[in-house]
Amino acid sequence: MNSLVKENINVFFGECDGNNLHIAFAVDDNFIKPVGILITSIVYNNPNQWFHFHIFTASLCEDNLNKLKQINVGDSSLTIHVFDEAIFASYQTLKNLPASMYYRLVIPAILNGVTSRVLYLDADIVCNGSIEELVNKDIGSYIICACLDPAVIANHDKHVSSLGIDRNDCYFNSGVMLINIDEWNRQNVLSCFNDLIHKREYKFPDQDVLNIVLQHNVLLLDERFNTFSSNVENYNKATFVHFAGEAKPWTIIANRNDLYMKYYDLSPWGQEGLLMPRNYKECKKYSSSLWKEHRYFYSTLWFFKYLMKKCFGK
Repeated sequence: MNSLVKENINVFFGECDGNNLHIAFAVDDNFIKPVGILITSIVYNNPNQWFHFHIFTASLCEDNLNKLKQINVGDSSLTIHVFDEAIFASYQTLKNLPASMYYRLVIPAILNGVTSRVLYLDADIVCNGSIEELVNKDIGSYIICACLDPAVIANHDKHVSSLGIDRNDCYFNSGVMLINIDEWNRQNVLSCFNDLIHKREYKFPDQDVLNIVLQHNVLLLDERFNTFSSNVENYNKATFVHFAGEAKPWTIIANRNDLYMKYYDLSPWGQEGLLMPRNYKECKKYSSSLWKEHRYFYSTLWFFKYLMKKCFGK
């Protein structure tokens, strides 16, 4: 499996005090920016903790690498693993879920022998508190620790049952996973995943198949470790806030989120503006938002851009 790795880039290499946690992200080059913001938020809220951050990606542009080098990680380490994504060429993808959703699957194999466990985090998350509890978490013989996915569980009969998952078992969100690397590899999770992903179409391909494969092997975490940003009631208590959904807080089409912008401004990307609309759906959403703000000229301009992109792909 390590033959997949084309290059390892050690951006930072800090002094380890023995009490550390490896944290991994798996993204394509378009999501390096939110990963950098997430790393910034983790270091900010855990100033006395040593981490080894790992970014798994198939490509990395020079500008993003230079930005990553500007992150203040204290005494922590940061390694970038550039690997060959051809292993996922035949896997199911969706318009809003490209092949990069599968990158996380290679993490336990590549980090085998480096650490016995790793915390995986989606890029659309920010840390808003101490994660010391996860550093010392006893995983036992479970393959992962994760949180329930409230959005999917609400429609259990319609979706989870169709996957053949025991009603008494949990359906977890794969955006935050504390992975027992030894057990993951021993039980051949990647091989089992590979068998199932080709058998049918899935609504949430990576997450659905992981839930099938890892049945009865998930230790549940408190929801504060993966609180959706829509959960206003528990938002301020959350350790990790997850901005699941299409409108991401680092884009101009999303409603401004003060918590996210706090860490955005602290990151090397703080002097950059939010990302502008890139496709016709985002153009239409931004046009609608501008209209509600009574900015009619700009709303009309973006609606014209929406029509051009939808009709001509320009």
